[in-house]
Amino acid sequence: MIPYLIIFTIIIIITYFMEKNKRKGNKILSKILLVCIILLISAFAGVRDETVGTDVNVYATTTLIRIGLNGFEHTYEIANVEIAFVVLAQITYWLNADVHTLLFFIQLIITIFTVLYIDKNSEGKSMTLYMATYLCMFFGIGLNLMRQSMAMAIV
Repeated sequence: MIPYLIIFTIIIIITYFMEKNKRKGNKILSKILLVCIILLISAFAGVRDETVGTDVNVYATTTLIRIGLNGFEHTYEIANVEIAFVVLAQITYWLNADVHTLLFFIQLIITIFTVLYIDKNSEGKSMTLYMATYLCMFFGIGLNLMRQSMAMAIV
């Protein structure tokens, strides 16, 4: 629990400074801080233990193993998952075949869409509060429902 509190606090502080710089008109620094937020959230989700999240062993690890053994086409036929997920797993397999890299990319997709949505729709409101709400209420759920969270973030 302590690592989550530390990371969430750091992200909320960075979001606060990003929001301040955005209001002052310093768009370059606010964009850099926005990228830092996205990468920090994604890296934290990527280095988590494989036992955190029910989808990790059911989909992520299994799909990577199937791609290594059977290739892309056969994995898509038998995996019973979306083709985009199998494509993401294939790209990860080409890079280094590590489940943590796949978890990083999954969270990167979720975080990019979520944070950009929050940034776009928090004009005149507190983005820091929105980010704190996302981290405390939805981030943990996203670790358990990776594929569904990607779909929700994109839509």
